Amino acid sequence: FVEPELRWGRKGFRLSAAYRFAVKNGLPGSTFTRHRYQVNAGYKHELGPMSVATRFRFQQVVNTIRGSENLPNGSDRMTFRQKLSVSYSKPKKAQPFIQCEYFIPLGVSESTISTMRYRAGTDIDLPKKQELTLFYTLEHVRDSQQPEYYHTIGIMYSISPKFPKKKESKKKD
Repeated sequence: FVEPELRWGRKGFRLSAAYRFAVKNGLPGSTFTRHRYQVNAGYKHELGPMSVATRFRFQQVVNTIRGSENLPNGSDRMTFRQKLSVSYSKPKKAQPFIQCEYFIPLGVSESTISTMRYRAGTDIDLPKKQELTLFYTLEHVRDSQQPEYYHTIGIMYSISPKFPKKKESKKKD
């Protein structure tokens, strides 16, 4: 998938907006396309070597299925999500964390928690503004008659390039 994001932050507060585009092969001869639009607001507070953060997210997901006459042409849904994170910053190179997140579908008759997601892992700082994250996730989907559990072990790599600041030109008086 591809996910460009715009971010703004100041004194522990953070706002962002992102768009995610993904294409997957589905049943033979069909393609599954997903567009996700999201707006986030968050706050992070440092307590010595510990930090506590929360993030609120509103997202809209639009799915389209093409290539099969037997499948519906897609779906559209809005969801509210909130995540609580606790991390420990000693030692500096590897920062363990735990997270809990819940999902509430919007625009349905019963807006109750449909999914719970629990994650534990560590962020590893690499040189030149790079980071590696190792994690385990347990996801509990509660919105079906038979609750489903998903286990994920993951590795994420990220880079935050620093662009040179524009030099101010000196004006002559």
